[in-house]
Amino acid sequence: MDNPNTPRQKNTTYDNEDDQMEDEDTFVPEKRENPPTWDELTKGRLDLKHKVNQWLKEAYEEMLFDELK
Repeated sequence: MDNPNTPRQKNTTYDNEDDQMEDEDTFVPEKRENPPTWDELTKGRLDLKHKVNQWLKEAYEEMLFDELK
């Protein structure tokens, strides 16, 4: 049984060359000429937040109205 306190050796053997991952090469995304602005990225989120707040307000008003009946 292995001692749990001993560090494990990195497995560097591969059955197939296709399975081999290149450690030195990391993925670098291509730079876009016109990346979206922060406002463009958050517009949909802010619209959704506004709609949810409106729905909550309407539901709260209905609940208060029902209690007054």
